[in-house]
Amino acid sequence: LALAMMVVALPAAQTQAKGAESSSMPEGLFQAALESTSEPISAQGANSGGLDFTFNANGLQAGNANWGIALNGFGRGDMVSALGATDAKEVEGRVQYERPELTEWYRDTAFGLEQGFTVPQSPSGKGMLVLRLALSTDMAGTLDENARGLSFAGADGKTLRYDHLKVWDAAGKELDAQLAYAPGQVEIR
Repeated sequence: LALAMMVVALPAAQTQAKGAESSSMPEGLFQAALESTSEPISAQGANSGGLDFTFNANGLQAGNANWGIALNGFGRGDMVSALGATDAKEVEGRVQYERPELTEWYRDTAFGLEQGFTVPQSPSGKGMLVLRLALSTDMAGTLDENARGLSFAGADGKTLRYDHLKVWDAAGKELDAQLAYAPGQVEIR
């Protein structure tokens, strides 16, 4: 199973246009554009999509946006187990957090920083797969109508977007997925 999200800061006026622009791009073309524009990224940090990022054992922090995200839970249905912190490593041009249950990874693209998760085998239990992420920010989030993206409006007139949720099974079939948001937490379901 593979999941992917994008993190990017946009001027407020471009937020709607960005969502419309990339959702109208054919999926294969969008994926090819991500692949072809991917640049090596360092575990020491990066500047992508107008944001300065740092990586530490607690996850990703966008310093100039006062916004951070850290994977802290994984499971099925109501059986979500806590995940501990782990160090960021550079692997084949990406930054990765490797855990027994899954690998979380980041890569820098022309569209912004892409976050992904690779789940090598299905966790035990019943119900939907859940990845729980802690958010650290003072900005209020707004969940998109389709529950596949979040917007965080900053005081500087820019909006941080956490969007482009895509999930594939081991055979490459796209699966239905949504985000659930509450202040301080987002779940990928």
